Amino acid sequence: LTEIQWSAKHQVRGFPKAAKGSNRSRGDVLDDYLRKLLKFWTGRGGHAGSSETSPVVRFIKAAARPVIPGLKASTVSHFVRDG
Repeated sequence: LTEIQWSAKHQVRGFPKAAKGSNRSRGDVLDDYLRKLLKFWTGRGGHAGSSETSPVVRFIKAAARPVIPGLKASTVSHFVRDG
């Protein structure tokens, strides 16, 4: 994930915003990064619960913290629900 982390981190700093199908405030690379974290979680047998206190939401928040420091549980929860 190192390359996508780098790209996502730079997109947070003002790279072009997302295309169709993505949240307007997040770029495509950031959505791809969150999607890969979700896929990593579910690929290892984890349940993709959409509650703000679910293990997958806590995992994604913790894993994405270096790249997206202000990521909120509600944002991740909505992402999991829509993803």
